[in-house]
Amino acid sequence: MGSLTPKSQSNHLKNPNPTTTTHQ
Repeated sequence: MGSLTPKSQSNHLKNPNPTTTTHQ
């Protein structure tokens, strides 16, 4: 999670699927 950028975190909050953020 730490490697994820703040932008990705925002998407994760909007997207109920964590896989979507990881794939991006």
